[in-house]
Amino acid sequence: MALATQAAAQGLTVAEYQDQTNAGRTPIKVAVERFLKLHRNDRPKTVKQYNLALTHLLANLPRGVRFIKDLATSDALDTYVQRLQTEQYAAKTIETRMGVIFSMLKDNKKETGVEYAAQLVSLPEPLHTRPKAYADDEIPKLFGVMTAEERVRYLFFLHTACREQEVQYATWDDIDGKHRKYHVTGDGKEDVNFVPKITRNAGFR
Repeated sequence: MALATQAAAQGLTVAEYQDQTNAGRTPIKVAVERFLKLHRNDRPKTVKQYNLALTHLLANLPRGVRFIKDLATSDALDTYVQRLQTEQYAAKTIETRMGVIFSMLKDNKKETGVEYAAQLVSLPEPLHTRPKAYADDEIPKLFGVMTAEERVRYLFFLHTACREQEVQYATWDDIDGKHRKYHVTGDGKEDVNFVPKITRNAGFR
């Protein structure tokens, strides 16, 4: 009723009044489409995470939240976090999903006035458990059944602490055996869409 009264006061229909009021505001659906388009060439696993997080968001927007600025508030974000908790998502999953949303909001900071949305809401604390290491007697057994190539690969993995993707796409050109240095780059790996997360130029034992 209030909306109709406001529209009538300006000689407008409700639809015309809403169009005028919302001019220049980005619907969350549009913001999601832009974000996914911007990141469509990221690693497939990352793109999948983005799609899962944002599809769920669109299907479970807090009441009254339609535009990107509406979402960039403590109340809206907290309501959505509670929704994830109600659906019994693990704390780590909630952290990941909200991280995607925070990134999208940061891309729209000019409109929302919020650059670090993570500061607006408290997330459940994930349980950080250290992976169980192999027992001392298991290591020789593991290496005992490896081929020569597998042995080199896993020794490189163990002694350099590279990420799985760096080990997967490392080439002999990335390794300086004489000076015992390695520098895993994206050079020559464009066909597999590998981009180093960080620049490594370190030694190994």
